[in-house]
Amino acid sequence: MIKKANGTDSGFVQSLTDWGAVAFFIAMVVFPCLRGYWPIEQAKMYVAAAENAIDKAKQPEDEKFQEARKLLEMARQKDPLIVQNLNYLRTLDRVDPIPMEQLLPALKYLSPSTQRTLGIRLADDALSRREFEKSYQILSQVYSFQADKTPEERNRLAYGAALARKDLRLARQEIDIALSGLDNEIPEYFDTKAWVLHELFENQEALTWIDRSIKRVTTDLLANFNPKYKITKEQLEQFVAIPNSEDLTKSSLNISQVTNEALSKIFRVLAIYHYHRAEILNSLKEQEKADWAFDWLENRGFRKFTELF
Repeated sequence: MIKKANGTDSGFVQSLTDWGAVAFFIAMVVFPCLRGYWPIEQAKMYVAAAENAIDKAKQPEDEKFQEARKLLEMARQKDPLIVQNLNYLRTLDRVDPIPMEQLLPALKYLSPSTQRTLGIRLADDALSRREFEKSYQILSQVYSFQADKTPEERNRLAYGAALARKDLRLARQEIDIALSGLDNEIPEYFDTKAWVLHELFENQEALTWIDRSIKRVTTDLLANFNPKYKITKEQLEQFVAIPNSEDLTKSSLNISQVTNEALSKIFRVLAIYHYHRAEILNSLKEQEKADWAFDWLENRGFRKFTELF
């Protein structure tokens, strides 16, 4: 009995010793890793909170921007290497736009995939602020290191060049290559072609392309009418009518009344095409048709044309 008890005690002591070794390993290896991991995750959380604050801000002077700046500083303090994080850089640029002389050299040293992802995000953010030249410079930098570009990338670059009014001959070449590689009609590419031609003062041909763009979107909408749009077919037909007369400029439906998110997005894209059409008609001195196009936009709730971008 006594011998058995001693054996049991010995096994129990050995078990405790083994668990002590495991605990020591956790203390020496795992805890330091967690201690290093937690600040990194905290820094990412601060960046996410800063991005959320900016999304809620209405104006650059909004207090939410100040809150975002503080959160980004807290992120830097928690993890100094956060300055290499994609979301951090993008959020920083939204709060305090990074000067091009600092941004372009920084992009150059990133990996191609990181450079592309961050570059496109930064370019889109600059575009939303109507900083067309900055947006185009970023895209040019990003795509300059690529041996080849996809049609989508060529279209993006061409449109950016047209908005910035830079390298328009190159923009024409890029969109022509993009169009030649298409199997289907993509209205976005037609719009880019039209706007590049407009900036090159070739407005008669530009009008042909923008009309193709509008017709494609309009035809697809009418052919694929969905009850989930929560509007009637008649309202849709009236909304998308091409304003070739004064009567067709009117609409009982306003963009603010469209509750379906997918349809609202399509309508806003269509509005950009109609805005481009109005400007092209203006350049062709077809004033009455241009006025109808602008009336079309206003009667559907698109009164601040600059916001369409």
